[in-house]
Order: sequence, then structure tokens, then C-alpha cells
Amino acid sequence: MKKKKLFNLSIILFASLFILSGCSFHKSEQKYKHLNFAVSPSISSLPLYVAQEKGFFKKHHLSVTLTNVNLNYERVNGLKHHQFNGAIVDIPKFMMFGVSNAKLVAQITGYTALLTKNNNINNISDLSNKRIGTIGNSMANYDLFNLINKNKLQVKLVSTPNSEELVNYFNENTVDAVLVSDPNISLLSQLGGRIIWQSKPSEANLGVIFSNNVIKKNPKDIRKFIKSYDDAVNYINEHPDINRYRKILLNDLSYPDNNLDSIALPHFDYADNVSKKRLSTLRQWLVKKGITIGNVRDYVSSVLDK
Repeated sequence: MKKKKLFNLSIILFASLFILSGCSFHKSEQKYKHLNFAVSPSISSLPLYVAQEKGFFKKHHLSVTLTNVNLNYERVNGLKHHQFNGAIVDIPKFMMFGVSNAKLVAQITGYTALLTKNNNINNISDLSNKRIGTIGNSMANYDLFNLINKNKLQVKLVSTPNSEELVNYFNENTVDAVLVSDPNISLLSQLGGRIIWQSKPSEANLGVIFSNNVIKKNPKDIRKFIKSYDDAVNYINEHPDINRYRKILLNDLSYPDNNLDSIALPHFDYADNVSKKRLSTLRQWLVKKGITIGNVRDYVSSVLDK
């Protein structure tokens, strides 16, 4: 009888351990997946910080660490060395770097603007025979190329490798106008620049990349990440008051405090599939500049299609 009781007690103990282990396993499945993501110091990164602040990542069972990285090369290099799982990139720059361990999964809202301090320049036609500065082989450079061709302008292009030098050119009147992206749009506006042209959100060549490892092993996490971004886009478009995002702009995106109220938030579009037609046009532009570029399919993932 005693043996029977011991046997029954063993069964109960085993069953209890099994149930507890099952509960533990279930809980581990509910843990949020963690992603390290590199952003640019630009208004284009605002939806990601809003997604974090308002709990949209958490809503989709993601934990995301956002790191502000100034240069495109450093963001892409961070993926190469497994520091980041994903990043925001200037698409022409990404194609130039020829990174083999990451792909574009979406294009997002970003914009460029043409600014001047020259009182004789008030519209695009006034740029004829003027000096225009931009960062070489960048999204802004590509927009300027299209703008010149569309308006059949004869201009002198002044390309620089970094934004600091371009800002100096603007301050010293070395150029008559510059075509830049944010935060330089906001900075140069505060330094007396006037915007005479601005791209549309749908024309942006700004992308989201993820490592091939995440694309292969955790594609659902990428789709959750993009859903979180879109949730934040909804929130920002419904609440466009810049003061709601003052803390993010100052602390996370390093915007200057002076005249922050004068910054107008763009209307953000939802993240979208990367246009292969647009990439093909970008590729042709880079190839004509003598830059070796792979095939379009080498740069794009169709993870959002699934």
C-alpha cells in the first residue's frame, strides 16, 4: 500500500513538473523579440522614436533599441559587423557600398530641399548659371540631377563628401544654393536660408535595410517592425504639432533648440515596398558616374510581400 502511495505521489510530482515546464516554455515564447536598429539624425527617423515612446513596438511584441548614427557608411558598416540588425539608409549610398549581408525591405518618407540666401534667387529658373552645392552620390545629389534635367538648367555643381563642409560653403557664400536633407534643412533655415523647392514624400530615396540573417530567420519581426512604423505614421499625421515631439527632436535626433517651433513636420507616408523601377533608374545614374553597381535584385528583399 505504501509503495502504491509513493508511486501515485511520483506521478503527481512528475505531472506538476511537466505543467510548470510547459508554462515556462509558453512564457518564453511570449518574450519580445529584440532588434538593434540604427537611425539617421533626421526628421525621417521620428516615426521610429514615436513608435518606441507610444508603445507601438511593444504592441507588436518587439523590443527595439534605436541608435542615432550620423553617417550612412557607419550605419551600413554596423550591420556588416553585427552591431545592428537593421538601419535607415540613403539608397544611392547603400547601393554604392555594395553590402552583401543586408537588403532593402522598404522605402520610407524622407525629403530634400533646395535653399538659398541669394536675394536674386526666388524660383528654380533663377538657378541658371549658378553654383549649387550638394553631397556627392547622395539622395540629395540624385534629386538635384533630376531637378536640373527636368528644368533644362545649366548650373555649376559643387559636390562635397560631408554635410559639415556643405554648411560652410553655404555660410561663406561659396555656393548660391544647396540641396540637402534634414537636419540640414532646419539648420540652414535658421542660418537665413530660404526654401525654394522641396521634394515630395513619395519621391524619397530613403530605405530600411535589414541583415540577411534577420530576413531569413525572423521575417515576421521585420513585418512587425514596419507595422509599428506605420502606426507611428498614423499618430504623427493625426497630431502634427511639433511640440509633441520636442523631447525626441532635441534629445534623440540632436536638433538645435533655436527656432524649433518654426520646423514644419512633413506628412509621412506609410512604409512601402521598394520600387525596383526606381532602383533601376538609380543604378543607371550611378553607373554613368563610373561607379560599379550590382544588379537591382542584389539589393532588394520581398519580405513585405509575404
